[in-house]
Amino acid sequence: MKQITILGLGNSRHRQLSSNIEAVIRELDLSVDVEQIMEVEQILSSGVDSIPAVVLNGHVIFDGKTNPTRAELKDALMLNQQEVN
Repeated sequence: MKQITILGLGNSRHRQLSSNIEAVIRELDLSVDVEQIMEVEQILSSGVDSIPAVVLNGHVIFDGKTNPTRAELKDALMLNQQEVN
Protein backbone atom coordinates (compact mmCIF):
# COMPACT_ATOMS: atom_id res chain seq x y z
CA MET A 1 0.00 0.00 0.00
CA LYS A 2 1.51 3.28 -0.99
CA GLN A 3 -0.69 6.29 -1.61
CA ILE A 4 -4.27 7.37 -1.02
CA THR A 5 -5.36 10.65 -2.56
CA ILE A 6 -8.61 12.27 -1.49
CA LEU A 7 -9.97 14.82 -3.93
CA GLY A 8 -12.56 17.32 -2.80
CA LEU A 9 -13.30 20.90 -1.89
CA GLY A 10 -13.33 20.58 1.90
CA ASN A 11 -17.10 20.37 2.29
CA SER A 12 -18.84 18.14 4.84
CA ARG A 13 -18.86 15.08 2.54
CA HIS A 14 -15.12 15.49 1.89
CA ARG A 15 -14.38 15.86 5.62
CA GLN A 16 -16.50 12.79 6.45
CA LEU A 17 -14.75 10.73 3.78
CA SER A 18 -11.34 11.82 5.08
CA SER A 19 -12.35 10.95 8.64
CA ASN A 20 -13.60 7.51 7.58
CA ILE A 21 -10.41 6.77 5.63
CA GLU A 22 -8.23 7.77 8.58
CA ALA A 23 -10.31 5.55 10.91
CA VAL A 24 -10.03 2.54 8.59
CA ILE A 25 -6.27 3.03 8.18
CA ARG A 26 -5.88 3.06 11.98
CA GLU A 27 -8.18 0.03 12.36
CA LEU A 28 -6.20 -1.97 9.81
CA ASP A 29 -2.88 -0.64 11.13
CA LEU A 30 -1.71 0.27 7.63
CA SER A 31 1.23 2.41 6.69
CA VAL A 32 -0.24 4.66 4.02
CA ASP A 33 0.49 8.16 2.77
CA VAL A 34 -2.72 10.17 2.55
CA GLU A 35 -2.78 13.27 0.36
CA GLN A 36 -5.60 15.80 0.19
CA ILE A 37 -6.13 17.60 -3.11
CA MET A 38 -8.49 20.55 -3.00
CA GLU A 39 -7.28 22.62 -5.94
CA VAL A 40 -9.88 22.69 -8.70
CA GLU A 41 -7.35 22.44 -11.55
CA GLN A 42 -5.76 19.31 -10.08
CA ILE A 43 -9.16 17.75 -9.44
CA LEU A 44 -10.27 18.43 -13.01
CA SER A 45 -7.09 16.92 -14.44
CA SER A 46 -7.38 13.78 -12.28
CA GLY A 47 -10.10 12.18 -14.41
CA VAL A 48 -12.68 11.66 -11.66
CA ASP A 49 -16.34 12.10 -12.57
CA SER A 50 -17.40 13.72 -9.30
CA ILE A 51 -16.03 14.59 -5.88
CA PRO A 52 -15.18 13.76 -3.23
CA ALA A 53 -13.18 10.92 -4.71
CA VAL A 54 -10.58 8.44 -3.54
CA VAL A 55 -7.59 7.46 -5.64
CA LEU A 56 -5.59 4.47 -4.45
CA ASN A 57 -2.14 4.03 -5.97
CA GLY A 58 -3.18 6.01 -9.05
CA HIS A 59 -6.53 4.26 -9.61
CA VAL A 60 -9.90 5.86 -8.82
CA ILE A 61 -11.69 3.50 -6.43
CA PHE A 62 -14.58 5.75 -5.38
CA ASP A 63 -15.98 8.95 -6.79
CA GLY A 64 -18.46 11.35 -5.31
CA LYS A 65 -21.77 9.94 -6.42
CA THR A 66 -22.09 8.58 -2.86
CA ASN A 67 -19.54 8.44 -0.09
CA PRO A 68 -18.30 4.91 0.56
CA THR A 69 -19.06 3.42 3.94
CA ARG A 70 -16.28 2.44 6.33
CA ALA A 71 -16.95 -1.18 5.40
CA GLU A 72 -16.53 -0.42 1.69
CA LEU A 73 -13.32 1.50 2.37
CA LYS A 74 -12.03 -1.33 4.54
CA ASP A 75 -12.77 -3.91 1.83
CA ALA A 76 -11.01 -1.82 -0.83
CA LEU A 77 -7.93 -1.27 1.31
CA MET A 78 -7.73 -4.91 2.39
CA LEU A 79 -8.09 -6.10 -1.20
CA ASN A 80 -5.30 -3.77 -2.30
CA GLN A 81 -3.11 -4.92 0.60
CA GLN A 82 -3.55 -8.56 -0.47
CA GLU A 83 -2.63 -7.69 -4.05
CA VAL A 84 0.57 -5.99 -2.85
CA ASN A 85 1.66 -9.01 -0.76
